[in-house]
Amino acid sequence: MKKEDNVAVLRRDLKAGILRSPYLFYGEEEYLKRHYIGEIRTLLQIRFGSHDTVSFREDFSADAFADAVETPPFGAGSRLILLEEVEPALLPKEDLAAFKALLGDLPEEVTVVICYGDDFLEGPIDRSKRREARIKELAKLCFSVEFPLQSPAALTNWAGRRLAAQGIVADQDALDYLLFLCDNRMTALIKELEKLVALCAQTRRVTKANVAEIVMPSSESDMYEVVSCMTAHDYDKALTKLDACRKNREAPTAVTAALGGAFCELLFAKAAAEAGKTEVDALLSAFRIRPSKRYFIRQYLRDAPRIPHGYPEMAVKVLSEVDILQKSSAADPWLLLEQGIERIRKWKG
Repeated sequence: MKKEDNVAVLRRDLKAGILRSPYLFYGEEEYLKRHYIGEIRTLLQIRFGSHDTVSFREDFSADAFADAVETPPFGAGSRLILLEEVEPALLPKEDLAAFKALLGDLPEEVTVVICYGDDFLEGPIDRSKRREARIKELAKLCFSVEFPLQSPAALTNWAGRRLAAQGIVADQDALDYLLFLCDNRMTALIKELEKLVALCAQTRRVTKANVAEIVMPSSESDMYEVVSCMTAHDYDKALTKLDACRKNREAPTAVTAALGGAFCELLFAKAAAEAGKTEVDALLSAFRIRPSKRYFIRQYLRDAPRIPHGYPEMAVKVLSEVDILQKSSAADPWLLLEQGIERIRKWKG
């Protein structure tokens, strides 16, 4: 069984009333982890009448885990044990052996879920590799389910179904923009869909303008908005958005890097358009651009004919120079970025 199929197996099992404890949940999509933990709770309620929950984080130990497994649930028919961000491999050798033995012989009424957050495998490469190896070892003892970010097509259908259930339809442009602002994450999407349902209760239709009015963009999406403002020669609006980043105390070097990255992707889109290559998915694949950026890549391709030849390349060069200055001089990094924007504005081609 391929690991990516295990989400479907989990869904099918739970609908059929089957538990495969212990479980190992990891991956980038937090919403689905929480959803299926909720489904496990529901099944425990159906099968055993009631359940209690024992959670471990920093307070995890082999002895505490053994107590949770072996002590009958107080006033309940079953128990859910959640181990969140816990690394059993760091236990002393004897404790680790005892932990593994318990996992392999759980009482029927006890369900264990080991769960790692979306950032567990991020950070320094050496640490990430060690953690990835530990997850692979744990997967040998558990029913392992990875929850990756869903594809744009799947998210579009999911969001559309949730809106349709409320009698609301959404323009495709609006859904593309919504997915981009939410970075293709269901956790963010579900919150924004609730707001859009309330906003559009009378019109029964979600437009891009509705999304722009109510959805809180991530700092990354702000950078694409800045690029769009600059290519439309609205530099005042671009500087206003950058000032909002400053007021939010975002790191100026990170903002410069994100803005440079967005201009790099504009450069790719411009080159592709000039070569007659205007298929969005092909561009995303060729330049290894994340699917969550589909909305603005499509916009870049539409805008490419009016963007002067050499403009994106010049902007990337200027922002690279700003990045070097921000890291090597004592000057105000925000002022350096504003001066870089001014240089881009004055470019004559």
